[in-house]
Amino acid sequence: MPDKVSLKEKIGQMLIVGFHGTTVEENSPIAHLIKNGEIGGVVLYLRNIENPAQVKQLTTDLQRLAAKSGQHLIIAVDHEGGKVNRFKHHYFPTTYSAQQFAQLPIKQKQQLVQSMTETLVDAGVNTNFAPVVDLHRPETFIAGAERSFSALPKEVAENAQLISQAHKNATIDCTYKHFPGHGSAAGDSHKGFVDVTKTWQSEELGPYKSLLNQEDACSMVMTAHVTHLTFDPSGKPATLSRAIIEGILRQKIRFQGIVVSDCMQMKAIQDNYTLEEALELSINAGVNMLIFGHPSVSNQPAEDWQNPEAIIDLIYRAVVISGKIHPDIIEDNYQRILQLKKKMTSSSPKINS
Repeated sequence: MPDKVSLKEKIGQMLIVGFHGTTVEENSPIAHLIKNGEIGGVVLYLRNIENPAQVKQLTTDLQRLAAKSGQHLIIAVDHEGGKVNRFKHHYFPTTYSAQQFAQLPIKQKQQLVQSMTETLVDAGVNTNFAPVVDLHRPETFIAGAERSFSALPKEVAENAQLISQAHKNATIDCTYKHFPGHGSAAGDSHKGFVDVTKTWQSEELGPYKSLLNQEDACSMVMTAHVTHLTFDPSGKPATLSRAIIEGILRQKIRFQGIVVSDCMQMKAIQDNYTLEEALELSINAGVNMLIFGHPSVSNQPAEDWQNPEAIIDLIYRAVVISGKIHPDIIEDNYQRILQLKKKMTSSSPKINS
């Protein structure tokens, strides 16, 4: 980053956004955001990935644009395996779901995670939004059994640790999700409000307590958009709850890394809060980076939820005008992100600008 960084640029580093297209042009919306330092990262979906050579060129071009303004870009993907796999085309290696992975012999697991990390390295991806450490609860887990390693915290932690260790060896950051546990959810936070107060069990924190004490732990924890009234009687989802993020994740479990939101455009958030409310609550709760994965289509005007510049402006106004977000919070987030990116650049090939 440049020596003198404006408040808006620091706010922009907190955003991870999605975009359309399998290539990036100099005058495209995503190129404009990157060159102006208005985002900290991008997240790739199936719409961005066609084959190994194409995605490598795409990520190289993205990093080259970032380098022009003295940045390094977080390039993330959800590469869990099974159904949640953005490298589905036949050009890429076959993956296994978490449920399938957990049943494999250890040698085959090691071969599989090496293949997964090699796919990410070859693609130019430096951050994986995986592994899932939700416990499998067959009567409630809306995402289905295959995204969970096991119903047992110890087995979940063991499998997730193997994956995080492989990512660290490959110099890729990884993410434990979805805190404080989505396995007991009977509803889908993609579609609306989800309350886990009566179904959540304390053992769902077990994998986090075990994994975050490991030397090769993931640098990120992703929050869930689930409500737990015992933790937060106000009913705010975990992503917006200081009681859950600061009270449990930071103070009790003592996690010092990056807290990243699940996509803020999921209905559990978007249908129940204004964008301004969601931004103020999540940032004050302790979220360091916010995901907005779904941009507007090119021939339609972007709503504020889809427009990074509008999001930055709302956060800026909450800091400078209304005072609802303290500037020290933005500075702390910026420093955390900067440290993460310094670690990334120390182990990444240089991109010529």
